[in-house]
Amino acid sequence: MADSAPPSRLAYDELASPHELYGDCQAAGANLPQHAPLLGTPPSAVPAPRHEIAVTDSAARLAGALHLHLN
Repeated sequence: MADSAPPSRLAYDELASPHELYGDCQAAGANLPQHAPLLGTPPSAVPAPRHEIAVTDSAARLAGALHLHLN
């Protein structure tokens, strides 16, 4: 029968106090580059190029047999 006693060491560290977490954030922010290169347009505003995908007849038959829709 398996022992149901809890392990003596947890698999994760206990969370630090909010004050310690704030200090960690301040230290990380102080080490970030102040002048990161900026792009003219955010990536989400630039449409991704669309590429045509060729579907062979055998792939279309297989998709049809599996009731998949390849458009």
